[in-house]
Formats: sequence, C-alpha cells, structure tokens
Amino acid sequence: MAFFAWVMHVVILTALSAVFCQIVSKQAVGSGIPEVKVIMHGFKMDNYLTFRTLIAKMVGLTLAMGGGLPIGKEGPFVHIGAIVATLLSKITATCQYSAFFSNEGREIEMLSSGCAVGIACTFSAPIGAVLYAIESTSKYFAVKNYWRGFLAATCSAIIFRFANFFVTAEQSGKTLTFARSKPALTSKNSSLNPSLGWAFLSLFDTTESSTLR
Repeated sequence: MAFFAWVMHVVILTALSAVFCQIVSKQAVGSGIPEVKVIMHGFKMDNYLTFRTLIAKMVGLTLAMGGGLPIGKEGPFVHIGAIVATLLSKITATCQYSAFFSNEGREIEMLSSGCAVGIACTFSAPIGAVLYAIESTSKYFAVKNYWRGFLAATCSAIIFRFANFFVTAEQSGKTLTFARSKPALTSKNSSLNPSLGWAFLSLFDTTESSTLR
C-alpha cells in the first residue's frame, strides 16, 4: 500500500506539472538554456520570455521537483532569470530614460545578468555565475558589464540564502541542537568501557603534570 501511494504521488505531481505547462505555456517545457542562448545570439523566439512562461515555469518546476523527478534547477533558474530580466527591461523602458533601456544591446546585457542571477541562486556562487554568463550564453561580453553581472549575482545569492534560512529556520535549529548534543559515555552507546575512559583521562592528567614540572 505504501509503495502504491508513493507511485501515485509521483505520477499525479508529474502529470499536473505537464498539464499545467501544456495549458499555460508550452514554451516552459525543458531547461530553457538552449532557447536563451538562441535569443541572445540575435534570433527571435516568440513567447519564450513572457509572464505566462514565467508562471508555467515556476509552477511546473515546483510540481516536478515535488514529485521526486531527478531534474536540476540550473536550467529552469537560468530561464526564470532571463524572463525576469526581460520583464524588468520592458517596465523600465516606459520611464523617462526610455532611450537608454530600449536599446537592443542593453536587453542582451540584461539577459546576461539574468542568467548569472539564475546560476547564483542555484549554487550561491556569484563569480562562477558571471563566468557562466560569459562562457555559455554570450558570444560577445563587454568588460563594463562584469561588475553589473557580479553585483546582480551577489545580491541574488545573498537574498536566496537568507530566504532559505528563514524558511528552514525550525529545521536548522533542530539540526544545530542535535549536532551540539554529546552522548553520555556509557557502555550502551560507546564501544569503550567507562572504566577505560577514566583510566585514559587519569593517564593523560599524570603525563601533563609531569611535563609541566
């Protein structure tokens, strides 16, 4: 019965993830890294960086990982970071500095920073995230964008770690309490007899006293 319940749990969550992505946005299927690389190399792909794809990606990834599927978060997080960067570019393009944000080169820079943010949230490694954004997603990367990508990756890694800490605060407290507790030296939970332990401590005390003299 337990095995059947476990199998149904995996099947139901996986099916919900697939159906949700199929209904909301088919572009959310897969890791998303190949599509982001294609977009950053100048090709246009419709509906891959939209809000509907963001929702489908987040919900589908949550259901798939909740079902226990052996999938990684690196690719989906890169795709999510690229979508958020694109949405921020569209929002800031409506401000008074629209000529600065509506530049096509600026959009590519935002996509690179978004990819770095996704890697930083996954591995909490800002420097590695920037190097990944340079190596795997960009064909040409301006030197002036190094500090921008590093700043975005560092902020995202810090926020992600703080959020993870506060969400799992209760479990972390239990883990620390368990790690700090030391079992008593008894014959039930130790392979050494208590008398041997006291003899070892007495010998160590005698040796230390003779050394000090």
